[in-house]
Amino acid sequence: MDSSTVESSVVGPSAVEPAAVKRATAESSVARQPAPEQYAAGQPETEPVTGPVWLDLPIKEIIERYPEVGNVLSTFGVGCVDCTVGSCLLRDIVSIHDLSTEDEEALLERLSVILSPGRPLRITSSARTGEPGAAVRPKQSGGQAATPSYSPPVRQLVQEHVLIMRWVNLVPRLLRVIDLAECEHRGWIRQGIDFIRSYADHFHHAKEEDILFNYFDEGKDIIQVMLSEHETARAHVRAAEAALTAGDLQGVTDHLQAYAELLAEHISKEDDILYPWMDRQLSTGQVGEMFRRFAEVDSTADAGTTHTVGLQGVSVRQDAADSPEAAPSHEGQGLPGSRFTQRCTQLIADIEEFVARREESEGGV
Repeated sequence: MDSSTVESSVVGPSAVEPAAVKRATAESSVARQPAPEQYAAGQPETEPVTGPVWLDLPIKEIIERYPEVGNVLSTFGVGCVDCTVGSCLLRDIVSIHDLSTEDEEALLERLSVILSPGRPLRITSSARTGEPGAAVRPKQSGGQAATPSYSPPVRQLVQEHVLIMRWVNLVPRLLRVIDLAECEHRGWIRQGIDFIRSYADHFHHAKEEDILFNYFDEGKDIIQVMLSEHETARAHVRAAEAALTAGDLQGVTDHLQAYAELLAEHISKEDDILYPWMDRQLSTGQVGEMFRRFAEVDSTADAGTTHTVGLQGVSVRQDAADSPEAAPSHEGQGLPGSRFTQRCTQLIADIEEFVARREESEGGV
């Protein structure tokens, strides 16, 4: 594509103005293009903004100024409106979501109508997110991307998400049936928190933060968003544990629910956007190296020498005063995955069984 098309793109005035005024403003603004920092500093809306500036601004700022941009993005399955951070650049959003050529052109055309009437936004191949020579996942005809075909190590992360989502989906049911006056119930909450720390965080998130993300520029907005959400999730877990210790059921409920909602959205973004984009950039050698390093993490978890302090032995950590009666061993024999993953899987199954019993005893919740 012609990069000069990008450099000359401009934003038109408000949509309520007559078309002739829009055209005149767009044409005259070419000679007085403001610098990106002018927009960031809060210039009046009458001040024209060039196409390149829009492409290099955080999407949250764009949507705040033109909410209809969010509606257009949602039409193409780009969920920036609900993102809690919104710091990704418009240029990166278009590239990272791996739209088909037809969909990308259609999206940019519709955004151009809002942001730069008569001057279509364009992203040259050299300006796309990614690295030269990176493999591109094939697209299906009809403007739809093919189902993600993950490399073996990335597929392992996706599979770990399945177990984490079992816990996430269980949280609302668990919170409806617990009574913090019961030591057994407190014990199950503590084991759920231990699962988060041991499996979801120290085991799974560590693979992302210590291995996968290191193959990329961690200053990229999309990676910063993921890291920020990891920290927010950890804060909710700390707060939930403090509330449990204090016997504050409302605090436990608020923070575990917030954690579950955050993780559900976070995992969706990783599976559907981040992982496919990263997989397209990784070389064959990097994939092989990452697979080996993931296997080492699995081995250390099985041996109980990793950070996963809660699930090292045959049972999950239990405070003496909060141990569930007849606590299961969580050995997980016969389940798929490493021994550590098997124990975690069995733990979630045990919590599911406890919740089902409570629901049944209460006549169905």
